[in-house]
Amino acid sequence: MSLRIDNLAVHKFIWLFITLMPVLPTMGGADVMQKLMHMMFLGFMLLCMACKKVHFPKSYLCLSLIVAIGLSAYYTFNTLFFTKEIVVRDFGDLTRPIIYLTYTFFAFIFPLSEVDFGKLFKFLIKVVLFQIFISIFVYFPFLWPIVDIFKGRPSFDMPLHFYRWSGTFGYPSDFSFLLSFFIFYYYSLYVKKQSIKFKEWALVGLCFIALIMTFSRGGIFSTIGILGLSYFFTGAIKRKSSYVMLISGVVAISSAVIYFSEDFEQVAYMTSIVTSEDQKMDSSTGHRFKEMELAVEYSTKAPPFGAGSSRVELGKRIPIIESFYGFHLMKWGILGLLIILSIKTVIMLACLSVRQRKYKLDGTISSVAFAVILLTLSEVLLFGLSSAITDRFKCLPAYYLLVGYVFSFYFRKQHDGVQ
Repeated sequence: MSLRIDNLAVHKFIWLFITLMPVLPTMGGADVMQKLMHMMFLGFMLLCMACKKVHFPKSYLCLSLIVAIGLSAYYTFNTLFFTKEIVVRDFGDLTRPIIYLTYTFFAFIFPLSEVDFGKLFKFLIKVVLFQIFISIFVYFPFLWPIVDIFKGRPSFDMPLHFYRWSGTFGYPSDFSFLLSFFIFYYYSLYVKKQSIKFKEWALVGLCFIALIMTFSRGGIFSTIGILGLSYFFTGAIKRKSSYVMLISGVVAISSAVIYFSEDFEQVAYMTSIVTSEDQKMDSSTGHRFKEMELAVEYSTKAPPFGAGSSRVELGKRIPIIESFYGFHLMKWGILGLLIILSIKTVIMLACLSVRQRKYKLDGTISSVAFAVILLTLSEVLLFGLSSAITDRFKCLPAYYLLVGYVFSFYFRKQHDGVQ
């Protein structure tokens, strides 16, 4: 029996589910809630698959399953042979490729026409506006009980972390990743010389303000850095107005940092990496350097392999692994890093193909593909030095859902609709 389902409504529901999933830092926090979110998502998807016919492109299904299962097998090999003390928690690392695949499959299970995808993007704009709105709650103590539902760190953890904007994404860096997606999207329109309405410019401005208010060094520097790099390779350099925006942005950000640096601990936190008078690194920067030292140590013990999941042993050396390169080099070695970089490259090539296609309507998917390219580059080139951002709480489903949308159009032969 096949049940008729409104695919667009399902996608909106899933994004609301991810957006409103609580963090509950005093009840296990993001670590527990992320696992619960993945299990609930998988259960929902399996239930829907039982109620409707699903048509996967054979080439995509076979290739993606081979890659995901092969990568999980490689992770299992590393863990069995190089992890000294295996515990139940190590199992989570072995299933990561399957989790990635689950979210990318979603766009194939509930395919969207070009028209519906445009409607979904407009819905996502409302989602990010809600994120910005709820971030302001940190300034009103009577609203802190609501904020504490979604903050990675509760209100009694003052003052640095709590006042940084994070929407419902738990952590400022995670929120900055979501914001950068919308900034990259509208940058795509600018590059293509499409008309951008005043309200869209206003949205970009809000996203930039929110990005600054996250005070996420990784998020801010990687977003601006990738925009700067792409500026020379996308044709934007040929537009005279880009020079005005570039100079205005540099002046505005520099002025804000200089003016507020002595009054706000968050700004001092951002600039401490390059302005420390005693040349001492703050704890966050020092943590990243320690990660890279351990990454070199573990990836050279038995090259090209790593230490496997090894949560117990690594936990004794460093409390948490945060960076993209630290995570892959320590656990999966040089080969593991090369494999994941190859996958990221394939994602970007698929996005580039979709980006270059002609669409009958407004081409929303084309700009989303461009934004996913820049998101991926931001992690690989810059963000990955401080955070494994596409593995974090709500960033993981958000990123791989977007990748799934691009793949679904890449494998689609007709772009004027889906039956």
